Amino acid sequence: MSWESCETGWKGNELKRVYATPSMEEGKIISITVAADLLAKAEEKAAREQRTVNELIADAVTRYLSADPEWEALLAWGREHGKKSGIRSEEDVERMSDEWRQQKRQAAAS
Repeated sequence: MSWESCETGWKGNELKRVYATPSMEEGKIISITVAADLLAKAEEKAAREQRTVNELIADAVTRYLSADPEWEALLAWGREHGKKSGIRSEEDVERMSDEWRQQKRQAAAS
């Protein structure tokens, strides 16, 4: 999503900034349920930033879904080393973690 333009002007005693966003034809209306306190925080933040809650949430989802190359590289490294270590499930991770902790305790007790 990109901003097409920004218009600044006075409304009463307040300076208002209005962003023209891409047409609604590019989006789809959805319904979500959020906790009342979370919605209140979103409304406060949107008001401070002079934008709508819809814009705030769309931005949050966009940021959440955007790829983080470092994180993706770390996940790929973990998958590769997990396969080499024989890890096939979360149970394997738990088992190996428990074994490692037990070895560490035994070494500290020695």
